[in-house]
Amino acid sequence: MDENANKIRELVHRAYHSTPRYNEIVAGLPEDYKSINTLGQLLEINYRYVSVDEQLRRNLILKRRQGKNPYPGIIGYDDVIAATDRAILAGHDILYIGKIGQAKTKLAETIARNLLSPIPAIKGCIIHDIPLLLPEDEIVNLLLGNDPKHTSLEFHICNDCEYKIRDYRLDTEIEWVDGMARYRYVLATPDISIKDLVGQIDAVKIAKGASLYSIESYSPGQLLQARHGILCIDELPVLDPRKQVALLSVLQEGRFTTGSYPVIFKPYVRVIATANPIDYTHASKIIEPLVDRFESHIITHYPYTIRDEIAIMVQEAKVIDDRILLPVFMLKLLARITHLAREHPDVNKDKGVSVRMSIHSLELLMSEAVR
Repeated sequence: MDENANKIRELVHRAYHSTPRYNEIVAGLPEDYKSINTLGQLLEINYRYVSVDEQLRRNLILKRRQGKNPYPGIIGYDDVIAATDRAILAGHDILYIGKIGQAKTKLAETIARNLLSPIPAIKGCIIHDIPLLLPEDEIVNLLLGNDPKHTSLEFHICNDCEYKIRDYRLDTEIEWVDGMARYRYVLATPDISIKDLVGQIDAVKIAKGASLYSIESYSPGQLLQARHGILCIDELPVLDPRKQVALLSVLQEGRFTTGSYPVIFKPYVRVIATANPIDYTHASKIIEPLVDRFESHIITHYPYTIRDEIAIMVQEAKVIDDRILLPVFMLKLLARITHLAREHPDVNKDKGVSVRMSIHSLELLMSEAVR
């Protein structure tokens, strides 16, 4: 028994303090990652977690050097893309400022899809717990079959995952979670609560026997569900100041607390938010300290050219019958109508005319052809 315990201690110590024993495909991702399915295998290769900032930065650099487009599907945005590149390389949280239909949330989703590396999380965990982020003595304790023992107030992995490691030890299953699975989209509406963001006491867990003020009764919110990924908050100014303050501690210190739990949560997320210019510049609906914590403010815009407008229409429109053949002049006509509407004096310039007008008009035109 002692010999087995010593082997586990040696395995964990080597994994935590030695150079990784693998080559990377992208930032932090072993080349043979698909064959690594257990905690024991993860320890054997001395896996080293790469932070979200490093994943984004290194993967952006890699794609640029390889001549690949890091933002497929984003059209006519050379200036916005250049600003986004700078923000990612600088490790900034981003606030996209633009009118409706300017691909702000699409950009956030594209970043998550293309620039985040898969990470090894305990299988089935909704907050993507990475076992090797546990302190060394805590993971050794669990691998020896003991109950969880915490040495600090910082939250590392959830109770369910701790018990899985205790029960299954080196055979604990892991899965590689891609960037989109660690992307969470929150539309800021008046009914969004702080609990939606930071989590809450779960009555169901208490009914099953969890103590009221124990971490076992905690149910994670969007911040932890986006753990090791990207949290996109659409229309940030709609959030009331009290909820914005909850975000402030994450942007400022990278952590938050919730309710009466004496626990520090670190979501390790990059926050991307959007705002309409009228809310951002005139109504002052984003509290000043929070505005200041978004290091990169990037202005978006509608397509400058008819050609870009057409390219977006063709890319985004749902094709209901591939036998339909539209003359190019019809596409140009739809795009030009949208451009003229944006400039027309009777159209509200503050709200703008979305690219969706062009897309939906094209879909209706194809529907009429089918009819």
